[in-house]
Parts: sequence; structure tokens; C-alpha cells
Amino acid sequence: MIGGAMSKRSVRGFTLVELVMVIVLIGILSAVAIPNFTGVSNDARLAKQQATLGMLKSAWGTAYAIKKSAPLCSEVVAQAQGDPVCTGTTSITCTGRDGVVVTNAAGTAAATFTCVDSAAYPNITCALTGC
Repeated sequence: MIGGAMSKRSVRGFTLVELVMVIVLIGILSAVAIPNFTGVSNDARLAKQQATLGMLKSAWGTAYAIKKSAPLCSEVVAQAQGDPVCTGTTSITCTGRDGVVVTNAAGTAAATFTCVDSAAYPNITCALTGC
């Protein structure tokens, strides 16, 4: 009779120790997985921003080939198609769903594209000078 009571108890459910172990394992996995997921997400944003800079470089090159001299910002914007949407006449601002922001200082003839971290991380402010 005692053996029968013991077997019913062992079939009923999990012990407190087993539940605590599962909770500890879930905590450890969360501590490892969440930072890795955040890093992948930031890498994707950075890749999107680098693609935007590539699009602007290509647009600048196309506008330069058409004009045969350094293009104006409005001419670069005319060649820049897609997402993110770029606008501007004396400066270029590109915004997309991922918070991509690209701005420039107007008035110089050379086109230089740089990208630096801004205070509003994970957005990156990219400077386009020379249109």
C-alpha cells in the first residue's frame, strides 16, 4: 500500500526542484540569446544605412555622368530612387522605415560619404558633403 501511494505521487507532476531548474535554464538562455539578437538587429540597421550610402554614391555618379561635372543636390536626389526616400535641393535627407537619416552640407564640389554614430543610437547620421 505504501508503494502504491509513492507511485501515484511520482506520476502526479513535477517536483519543486525540477521546476526551479527549468526556470534557471530559461534565465540563462535568455541572458545569452537577447544580447545576440540585439546585435543582429543592429547589424541589419547598419547594413540598411550602408545600402543607402551606396545608393547615394551611385546616384551621385549617374548625375555626374549626365552633367559632366559635379552635380547639385537636387540632381543627385533626382537619380536616387527607392527606399529610403531622399528629398532636398540644398541638402539631402533620406528617411526610411528603419530610421535611416542621411544629411549633407551643401556648397562644395567634391562628393564624400561618411557615416558616424549619432547620439540617437541605433540611428546613424550619415554626412554627404559635396553636392
